[in-house]
Amino acid sequence: MKQFRIILFAAVASLVLASCAGKPIEDKFDSFVNKVESKCDSYTQADWDKVIKEYDALIQEYQQNIDSYTQEQKAAVNKAIGKYTGILLKAGVNQAGKAVQDAIDSASSFIKGVSESLETEK
Repeated sequence: MKQFRIILFAAVASLVLASCAGKPIEDKFDSFVNKVESKCDSYTQADWDKVIKEYDALIQEYQQNIDSYTQEQKAAVNKAIGKYTGILLKAGVNQAGKAVQDAIDSASSFIKGVSESLETEK
């Protein structure tokens, strides 16, 4: 029974690797970027860490085989990389925007408190 499980696991792993290896690089990038774009609004820090590792693996694969890609493939990958960079910037801007809004809200409350304090002393 144990041997059967090992053989089954090896067969499944081979199929998974074969399906990934056969997929064109530009399709891998497009799938990755589309997945990130559709789910990024709900990502936690752990999710972002996982996504960054996936992206690094894709970049490494791309760089290792760059000489074998056509100009069209390279252009498609670069477009996907640009889109991913935009998603990262947008996610960062959203977080920064929230921090700025929180700071403004805090400052507004602070100023209102000072103003009320000064008005009561008159």
